[in-house]
Amino acid sequence: MFDIDNIQYNPDTRQYTCCCQCNSSQNAKQICSKYLMVARTFDTVGELYSRGATAIIGATNVKAAQNIAYYINANFFMPPLDIYVFYGNSRKELTDRWCVGFDHPDSAHLIEKLNIQHPLVIAAKEPQDWITADGNSYSVILLPGVIDPKPSQELNQRVTLCLEAIQNVTFRRLNPIILQAC
Repeated sequence: MFDIDNIQYNPDTRQYTCCCQCNSSQNAKQICSKYLMVARTFDTVGELYSRGATAIIGATNVKAAQNIAYYINANFFMPPLDIYVFYGNSRKELTDRWCVGFDHPDSAHLIEKLNIQHPLVIAAKEPQDWITADGNSYSVILLPGVIDPKPSQELNQRVTLCLEAIQNVTFRRLNPIILQAC
């Protein structure tokens, strides 16, 4: 994790830096590539780079460095987000179909962001309308658009699009779990 209590000023680069010692240089590079845009969201000239097995945040002020570190710590270092792929039943008598569901505390905001990711990625406006064979429902439901209950290559491609969209808006690692069809 990034050590938020140890932000240093580097007079050579004129940046405040915050470091994260990773397990490997590959892990450090992964953090940097995945969260570069996050660094630029909090500081227009913010940087995220690695030196060996260390990922480094560079920002123009302490607050920006802290915000970037908090964000990455809260997302990358959390356990993977469980994502359920299931053949869902509609409570509104719509045609049953494959669904991708998960729970998230800020589901309304997330649904809005997911619906602008890709034209084939559709987050249900009323996720409580879709349930698993066991009667479970999730706070966020994506509808890949596949109605055939048999797994197929098209289903795999559509689910992959959904997973990419989820990762793009949550910045979390994902743990896809496939539930049995009805």
